[in-house]
Parts: sequence; structure tokens; C-alpha cells
Amino acid sequence: MVQGFISRMNKITQDGKCIGYFSDLSILPFKKGDTVIIPKGTKYHSMKDGEYHIAGKSYKVKIDHILCGAEYMERGEMIVQNPEVSWAGSGGYWNRCDINDVKKIK
Repeated sequence: MVQGFISRMNKITQDGKCIGYFSDLSILPFKKGDTVIIPKGTKYHSMKDGEYHIAGKSYKVKIDHILCGAEYMERGEMIVQNPEVSWAGSGGYWNRCDINDVKKIK
């Protein structure tokens, strides 16, 4: 363990934000197979070109899998990556975005 490091593992804030690494994906607000909305303006990563994009419109997608997030040290700085949802996009290329940017379908 890195000295001075405070783990945020499985951390969900009072306002429902999922922060950092999750060892238990069952406590996350979404699961594989859920249909969700990726709102217009959401930053997402596409494997089609390996770049980040901004959604030009809202998308209704089916979650294929969830990435658990990460917490690690890089050059003396703590890096925190939140969990991400992943779905098949156009042409079958994988897309992913921060789980906190996804909206439930009511």
C-alpha cells in the first residue's frame, strides 16, 4: 500500500456518484443487459478510431459489460478512473463512458 493513500474502493457518494475502483460490480447502479441513455454532450471513447468523442445526440444503448474502474499511482500522482459502461456501437466497435454520465430509463 502506498503511504498516505486512502482507498476509495467501492465508494458511492451521497449523491449516487461511483468513484474509483469497484471490486464488487453488483453494487453499481447498472448491470450487463440494462438499457440506458447516453445523454447528448457525454464524453465517450470509441474503439472505431481509438479517440474520445462528444455525443452529438442522446443514444439509447444496451450495456454489454462494465469496467470496474482503477486507482493507481503515476509519477507520484494518484490517478482515479471511475467505472465505465461499455456497449457495441456502429459497425460493432466498442464504446465506453463513465458510469456517472449514464441515465436510467424510467
